[in-house]
Amino acid sequence: MQRFRLALSCALLAALTGVAVQAILLLHAATVATRALPNAASVEIQATRAAVVAEIHATRADLINQVEVARKDLLGKADAQLSTIQSESFRQITELRSVADRRLGTRWRARTPRSARSRRCETT
Repeated sequence: MQRFRLALSCALLAALTGVAVQAILLLHAATVATRALPNAASVEIQATRAAVVAEIHATRADLINQVEVARKDLLGKADAQLSTIQSESFRQITELRSVADRRLGTRWRARTPRSARSRRCETT
């Protein structure tokens, strides 16, 4: 019985040694995986960052282009409106001048003698 007990003790000791070796190998594998994780995550983070920065630059360029197109469109519309306002103003000024000339002309004729009117017409 003592031999049997010794054999069981040796078997138990061998099993515990195997478990210890397996635990050490598991710990080593976990350490290697843990060390590799930051590098892999860092590479992914940098790739994601580069993609986001590229997208930001593309969006900025598109926005600048859209603003430039809108600016040119607005400038063209403003120029057209300004030209319309200017031509309309000149037309109204010309109309006011003709009305003023007509009114002043009739008043001038009524106040001046005929001889002064004829002299003025000859000089002009």
